[in-house]
Amino acid sequence: SNIGGLFGTIVPTLLLVGNRNNSLTVIIFAVVLGLNALFYFVAMKPLNETKKMYKNEIDALDEREGIFKDIFENLKTALKSKAFLTYILFQVLALSPGIVYFTAFLFMADYVLVLDGLSATIADILPGVMLLVAAPFIGKFIVKKFGAKRASMIGIIPTALAYLSLFFVQNIVQLTIAYC
Repeated sequence: SNIGGLFGTIVPTLLLVGNRNNSLTVIIFAVVLGLNALFYFVAMKPLNETKKMYKNEIDALDEREGIFKDIFENLKTALKSKAFLTYILFQVLALSPGIVYFTAFLFMADYVLVLDGLSATIADILPGVMLLVAAPFIGKFIVKKFGAKRASMIGIIPTALAYLSLFFVQNIVQLTIAYC
């Protein structure tokens, strides 16, 4: 999913930042779609579906008292779970700003720093590539030493500092460092 997300940011950045010919962007978009289709094909190829699988699912649905009763029972159980509520709050309060930030990044690159699409794309994907390469190694060390919960909480501190540093960005180098 990280690779798909990495490729998914290339096309909007190239399309929406700077005034330039978009023919290269259309080609890159086609390549991204092709890669995405290839990833799905490779992932789905070894999966085998049999009629028995569907028969078992239909029989299981017939034994239950309707799908909506299951949904409401599961929802009630989830809302009683402190771990689930903590996870949802963490998603909303800590991770949502990162998702919303991408739109602000496009605006900053185009109208504040007046970058072209290629420069903005490099500033956008470079941190993702660095994370893709370094995260497995750093993650093992940090999670092993501090635990997943504490590592997540500690990780919020540099993230917040990086978001605050965006107020002082004046050029593409500073933007890339803040985005890392």
